[in-house]
Amino acid sequence: MKRRVFVLWAVIALLWANLPYLIGYATSTPAKRFGGFFLYEQDGYSYLAKMRQGAQGAWEFHLPYTSEDEYQTGSFVYPFYLMLGRLGLDSAVLYHAARLFGSGLLLGALYRFITRFIRERRWQLWTWWLLLFSGGWGLLYSTLIDQRYVAYELIAPDASIFSMLYGPPHILVGAALLLIWIHYTLDSFQADRAPRPPRLLIANGLGALTVLSREAYAPAFAGIFAAYLIALTIQRRVVPWRAGFIVALSSLAAGAYSVYLLIAFRANPGLAAWSAQNSFTSPSLLDFTLGFAPLILLALLGLWRARRPSAFSPRPSAFIIAWLIAGPIMAYLPIEISRRLIVGWQIPLAIFAARPTRRFVGVLMAALALPTTVLVIL
Repeated sequence: MKRRVFVLWAVIALLWANLPYLIGYATSTPAKRFGGFFLYEQDGYSYLAKMRQGAQGAWEFHLPYTSEDEYQTGSFVYPFYLMLGRLGLDSAVLYHAARLFGSGLLLGALYRFITRFIRERRWQLWTWWLLLFSGGWGLLYSTLIDQRYVAYELIAPDASIFSMLYGPPHILVGAALLLIWIHYTLDSFQADRAPRPPRLLIANGLGALTVLSREAYAPAFAGIFAAYLIALTIQRRVVPWRAGFIVALSSLAAGAYSVYLLIAFRANPGLAAWSAQNSFTSPSLLDFTLGFAPLILLALLGLWRARRPSAFSPRPSAFIIAWLIAGPIMAYLPIEISRRLIVGWQIPLAIFAARPTRRFVGVLMAALALPTTVLVIL
């Protein structure tokens, strides 16, 4: 895929996703001031509160939702906003600058990821388009059938690329770093010898930055690669010890911080009380299915076509198949952050959904993919 096509669609997607913000600030008046958020307002103001603590010099987060002394013990959590606040600029300006930076980083990482697994340009273009603009039918259902229904696209911002583009910056940066971390780890598999210490240091740096941005993405990384290692074992009929060793060594820093978070959210009374009422488990399977339709239907068609690979439509990577299987399993694990582990699952879905097919099916893909993104911005 030519870079100028990538840049064109990236700019269109960014303008489309940020249109409500532009309108909000353009129409803001002293009497009716736009607060900077059109979705997730409560979350947005909590991010600004964390940035304010960072601007005041804090390296530990203190719960701002109560003044009771027993809940004021600090911990090194939410470091993304603490460190962002330490830059000392206006909080709203920093927040949206971080959003735009994260958007560019994510779109660049996606481009690299697509071209890694897809060589045919038309397939690259369809995949890129679906990743930027496709959504589920949850909002369509809530608009036409039941207005009390809360769409999956709104309660799971990690689920689709477009929802990330209009969402908070830590998700954007975390998802971009996760893809770069995955990409770098897969590159390490290709070397004939054991990875050198500098390469492992870089991998751990990427993992640490990922988990400091979005803590749930470390277990997502582990789950994706666990599925891939199982797939390699089945495919080669031998346990890929070297690959597993590389994954383990590349995850040391992220794993250490994840252990710290587990301890902090249990030992810190304020964080324990707050997290007890802040579960992020996945909703029902109906919500999940509506949230990813029509990509699921189109991906099933792509999987059917992948039975007979050709020069035009080669056999898909074992990694992509493993991720496709692992995503829903991780999303329904009996843990509090299961909903966030679906991050990136739209990528293998879109890769299969965009597999080469007839033109009318391509037009159908475009028509089916647009409703949610249109409804969100409207």
